[in-house]
This record gives sequence, structure tokens and C-alpha cells, in this order.
Amino acid sequence: MTTADELSDFHTRPDPERLEVARELVREPGRVRHARLRQLVSAERVPLVARVLAEAAEAAALLETDHDSEDSLAEDSALKSIYDRAYRDATSSLLHEIADVAGRANDAVKQELPLESRARREIELLVRLLKAFRQMARASAPAEPREFDLGELLVNLAQFTGQSLVELQSAGTTPFIAVGDPDLITLATRNLLSNAVEATLDLGDEVAKARPVTINWGAGRGHYWISVIDRGIGWPGDSALREKGRSTKTNHPGYGLAAVDRAAESFGGVFDIGSEDGRTTATLSWSKP
Repeated sequence: MTTADELSDFHTRPDPERLEVARELVREPGRVRHARLRQLVSAERVPLVARVLAEAAEAAALLETDHDSEDSLAEDSALKSIYDRAYRDATSSLLHEIADVAGRANDAVKQELPLESRARREIELLVRLLKAFRQMARASAPAEPREFDLGELLVNLAQFTGQSLVELQSAGTTPFIAVGDPDLITLATRNLLSNAVEATLDLGDEVAKARPVTINWGAGRGHYWISVIDRGIGWPGDSALREKGRSTKTNHPGYGLAAVDRAAESFGGVFDIGSEDGRTTATLSWSKP
């Protein structure tokens, strides 16, 4: 249990220890005064630690302010928001560190173990899972809507997501100014494009060359939309495939469509997918402000 007296040597402690103390202060606000926490924030040299300390300072400030009883629900909501942000930061940092270690291990086994090695296959699956977990964490972030050129974003995304066999065609207009969270929209759309390319490649290389994937975008009454259309193997209609860890492919993490669902939920949008007459259409839509 950390108190103000125990923070006199705070900045001489190792980075991991300072981070853990900062998280404790977020979990148990009120043990250190807001003013003292602001001093620690100002002197902190590690951005992640400074961010968590700032959240602890916000929580302390809330507790030090007298609120009328009718404000108590708003205060609880603000505290919950602070706790949620601290949890997301800690989770993201942990996944980043683990993914780095797993990535180095994966590089080592590729050099030292034969292709048919079971250990090699399991390490490769672990790396894919960690990447999927990090993607789910990013998809769960609160939306930060702003005005941006949706057309330019999607044209660039289609260019960098493509590969030599399956052509990616852009059908929307540019420029196309929209309001939304471009980071979450990019995450969701990249997954839809990857899913469409994989579905097309499943038909075989020669067939895939003649079946381009199309991305289109626009606006309707009160909403924006993005559609990704392919003529691959088709959507099986199994809603369970949108859940975490579900896939029709062997050794596949199965988090792609779950991340699309989560990202759409985060930016207040809707994700829909279906097949008809040999065409699969995946659509994201969200309301105009």
C-alpha cells in the first residue's frame, strides 16, 4: 500500500517498479494527494509511467473535490473511465513485451529447427495468436472521431494490402471527406480485405488471378459505408465465425472478423457480411455526426 511518504525516492527506482506503483495508485486513488501526483508526472521520464501517473492524479482530484449527491453517478463513471484507460495501457504494454520475446524465439526456431518440427509450428502459432490479441486490444480502444479523407485512406490501404495474385480494385470517389476514427476504420477494413483475399486464393492461384477484390465507399442518409466485395469461396453463413478464436482454417488464430466486430462497436458502427450469387459482400457503416 503506497503512501506519500513512500514516494520520496520514487524517481530513483527501476522503470518496472515505478510503473507498478503508478498502477497501484490508480487502483487505490486518494492515498496520495493530487498535487503530489502532478509533481511526479512532471518529473517522470518514461511516457507510459507518466500516463498512468496522470490517470492516478485525475482520480485523486475527483476524490478531493466535493460533489453534490446528484453528481455521484458522474463521478463513478469518470473513475471507471480512468481505470479502463489504465487497464488498456497495462495490457498493451504487456502484450508488446511478450510479442517481442515470442518474435525473437520464432526467428531462432526458424534457423535452428526443421520445417516439419512440431515445436516450430507451435511457436509460429503462438506468434500469430499474440498478434491477434494485440489487434483485439487496439480494436477495443475508445473512438477518437475526426474529419479525414476516407477515399485517400482506403485507396492507400488497398495498395498496401494487395499482393501479386489477387488484384484489389478501388471503386469509390476521392477525395471523400468523412467523420470517424481513421485508426479503427483502418484496422477493420484491413481485416476485411485480408479475409476477401484469402477467400479468393482458396479457389486456387489461377482462378484467383481472374477474380479481383473490390473496395467501395460512400454515404447514405445519415451514415457512411465501406464495402469489400469478393468472388471467393463464399461466406458460409456461420455467425460463430465472427467470434474470437473461430476459423475454418487450420492453425489460424480466428480473430480477424472478431476484431472487425470489436472495432465497429468501438466507433459506433455496424458490421455485416453475406454471400449471394457467388459474391461475398462485407460492409461497415457508421452514423454521421
